[in-house]
Amino acid sequence: TVSNTLSVEYDTQRPTVTVGRVGSGRLVIGGTASITFTLSESSDNFIAEDVTVSVGSLDNFTRVTGTSYTATLTPPTGMQGNAVISVTVDKFTDAAANTNTESNSLTVGYDTLRPSMTVARTGSGTVAAGGTATVTFTINEGSMTFGVDDVTVSGGTLSGFTGSGFLYSATF
Repeated sequence: TVSNTLSVEYDTQRPTVTVGRVGSGRLVIGGTASITFTLSESSDNFIAEDVTVSVGSLDNFTRVTGTSYTATLTPPTGMQGNAVISVTVDKFTDAAANTNTESNSLTVGYDTLRPSMTVARTGSGTVAAGGTATVTFTINEGSMTFGVDDVTVSGGTLSGFTGSGFLYSATF
């Protein structure tokens, strides 16, 4: 007697995707972040439009391998906050036509808001010869690098420069 053995292979496992980032820290003016997408199984139809980005833009979406993709996140200008990147369920398939599960949500902080400063002085009118006035510098975002060398003065000099963070002062 002759017997035939039939073997059937099947795949019911849904592919997963993990969103990651190369590097860390908040993005600043002109900054970008390299975003990675790692799939548990190869996919031929995972595309940039499958990715959800809360703010900013995702450019240069590139397939590195069947399970590895990269893209560049550029935050919006003149704002501060967090960009959230994710892939929702049922966006792409594996070779067996199983649809993906929902990815993790990657949060990338950014601050592309230019700082502004208010300069004020005590008193009003003209400072008399030999007189002084206290000048204050108030910054809308704290600074760790603002110093007297950042100030341009004409008609006098500054002395006693002091301060930190949001508020600085000097005598003119």
